[in-house]
Amino acid sequence: MRRLSTLVWVALLAVVVSGATAVSASSVRSAAPAFTITRLDMPVSVTQNGARGTRSIAWDGHPTFPVTVHERGLCPESVNCGPRGADGFGKVVTTVFTAAANPLVTPHWYYCNGSSTSSYVVGIEVWLTDAHGHKTPIARNFWECKTH
Repeated sequence: MRRLSTLVWVALLAVVVSGATAVSASSVRSAAPAFTITRLDMPVSVTQNGARGTRSIAWDGHPTFPVTVHERGLCPESVNCGPRGADGFGKVVTTVFTAAANPLVTPHWYYCNGSSTSSYVVGIEVWLTDAHGHKTPIARNFWECKTH
């Protein structure tokens, strides 16, 4: 009898635990995912005065189009990449996508021109906003301007 009572308690506990797990998993699944960048692809390097590289941004969530891509870069101080803010980053450049797409692709986006004799790395910050002002967290990456 004692063994039967123990088995009943173990079975009851298993039902309670599995029920709680099912409720937690169910509530997580029912929540809409946040608007977020899941992948930021860019070339590893671009050759100075050469072909331009493509930007591709995959995202998750339920944005309302148009979606705007915001990007700003950070170059070494020895390189003239244009005006900089107090934090060292260049001005924010935007691209608007009016038609729904995933990923958001911008061909021939990354380039470097000039006569630099040393390769350098450019840091990038990218974020998206949708038509209702929902903003993704910032995604960061980098690419290299190769001089040869």
